[in-house]
Amino acid sequence: MRNLIKGTLLVVSLWWALPRGQAQSVSNSAYNVFGLGTLEQTGMVAYEGMGYASIGARPFDRVNLKNPAALNSIRGRGFTQIFDVGITYSHLFQQSVNETAVGSFGGLHDLNYWFRTSPKLAWSVGIAKFSEATYDILDQSGSEDESNVQHMGKGGSSQVYLGSAYSLSPHIHLGIKTGFIFGSFRSEEMSSLTLPGSSLRVNTQRSFFTPFLEGGIQYDQQLGKNSRLTFGATYRLSSHTTLREDRLIIGNTGADNDSLTAESSSSLQIPRKIGLGLGWQSRSWELNLDYELENWAVNEAQDRYTYQDRYTTSFGAQYVKDRQSDKLINRTAFRFGGGIHSNYISVDQEHYLSQYYSLGLGIPARRGTAAINLSYQYYRSGTSEGNLIRESTNTLSLSISFKDIWFRKKAFY
Repeated sequence: MRNLIKGTLLVVSLWWALPRGQAQSVSNSAYNVFGLGTLEQTGMVAYEGMGYASIGARPFDRVNLKNPAALNSIRGRGFTQIFDVGITYSHLFQQSVNETAVGSFGGLHDLNYWFRTSPKLAWSVGIAKFSEATYDILDQSGSEDESNVQHMGKGGSSQVYLGSAYSLSPHIHLGIKTGFIFGSFRSEEMSSLTLPGSSLRVNTQRSFFTPFLEGGIQYDQQLGKNSRLTFGATYRLSSHTTLREDRLIIGNTGADNDSLTAESSSSLQIPRKIGLGLGWQSRSWELNLDYELENWAVNEAQDRYTYQDRYTTSFGAQYVKDRQSDKLINRTAFRFGGGIHSNYISVDQEHYLSQYYSLGLGIPARRGTAAINLSYQYYRSGTSEGNLIRESTNTLSLSISFKDIWFRKKAFY
């Protein structure tokens, strides 16, 4: 009971710290100004190094969050609980037709607590980023008679979840994940008008809250003595919510200040999401391939941008030479992966694809009772066509997994 209380306090304290870790961003994507910002991939640092491909993965030594049906795949050494916490740091390079800019941002990557209550049943609870919406953009016009506009924003959205998996048979596994997605976005637009000393400032606060429900299934089949093939599928139900907006407009003519407040709301749908995956495992190798589709086009078009369906194709691989070796290098996991996805926002009718590639390491520690996961990801997005911005991001992430045996009575002989 003492260990359980300590673990609960640790989860609650880090849970409280996550939104503050997200707010440490210095500068982020220019496209964060639209919609909910940049959507985040599902998964922890270990799978970031594998391109986040894991719908068909059933790992025995780490938590797979992308398919809830995989939550009970962990086995060996009798572990009944795993606590994961990860941090990340990114460097962003932006380029338009005439200018370039750089920025950096970072914070907590993931926070998850997994535990098993029976050989067939396992659970997972945690919090993760759903989208990131921090930005700082200066829109400079080409003429001195026209105004410059500074766009600044901070915030994003997160998801709190509880997942569970149960094995109907040695080959069929079902999972469910539920919780809620919530977001808060603060933005400010500063315009310097043509009249000397005059300006216009628009402060906007937006927020939303919605529950979600996602299901998953996996079917795995043994191929020979040392290999296994797994088919996986996931489905997230769509959920409707209201995006509330409070706006404060302040005008300064140089001599007088005037302000106006307004409240409004609009309908927002977190759309259904369908995922299919294939995973293959042998004694040393793990190979995964995923396809996902999100129907964001169900949302109404806005002034400058429209919502569109987003698809993602990703792959990932891991190699471990010998898990039983006395040499650390032989027990270290080497990972790589990548993917391509369309974007759920179309700005000024410009369409483009985003690409990402990743490398990773999984280093066992404390005789297998802990692990250190490292990953590097290169992400390229946007376009310089149509006066837009092309971006590339280099991201380094680190996580630590702590494993232990709880919920078992001690026996003395």
